[in-house]
Amino acid sequence: VEIFKEYLSINGIDKNAETELLKFLEWAEPYEDDFALDVRIILVSTDFSREITTSVLWLNDRDLDIRCIRYIPYKHNNQILVEVQQIIPLPEVENYQIKIRQQTVARRESRESSRDLTRYIFKGVEYNKRKLVLAVVQDWVKENNPKNINELTDAFPQDISSYKVFKKESEAIDIFDRTGIVRHFLGQNEIIVFPDSSRYALSNQWGLREILAFLDRARSLGCEITERD
Repeated sequence: VEIFKEYLSINGIDKNAETELLKFLEWAEPYEDDFALDVRIILVSTDFSREITTSVLWLNDRDLDIRCIRYIPYKHNNQILVEVQQIIPLPEVENYQIKIRQQTVARRESRESSRDLTRYIFKGVEYNKRKLVLAVVQDWVKENNPKNINELTDAFPQDISSYKVFKKESEAIDIFDRTGIVRHFLGQNEIIVFPDSSRYALSNQWGLREILAFLDRARSLGCEITERD
């Protein structure tokens, strides 16, 4: 109300801000708890950059409701004519896009519900599955001081994970540079350094099948790991 009141004052419009807003919302009285439950954003411009349209399409896929309206002014004799076009979503495909968006949301919710959120306890500390793998491997390295990668993979074979458990640090960084996806633990305190100065990164890609195989292997090495109740 205060913002609209300021707008009316700046533009010299002699109207009551609260009354006008209630009239626009078709409310008899203020219902603050009901305000903005259903939000729609409308962007209006003579043109939209590729960055804007790409962002709008991405946000709409994330269940927002954003529309882009383009207006093109024309001058005819002494009149100004304005052509108004809705460019996102295109009217002829709007219903189709709504159905696709609903399917995408359903798939996303399905993935969320099936995601493995198990927590594990190792040496008195609680971890998610990724951090558990890192903690167990780092603890084993500290206790056993492997001389090279072969000694490490004797303990934790590469085929525990379909993605391979270890990669040279340079290869792991190259994967990140090419894809923009962090598939390995690359922190300075997370890289495994051997006496011959070779450096290896541990995979952080651990699905349900992989983590079960890792747990079996770690327990066979004497690691005590329990699932949180």
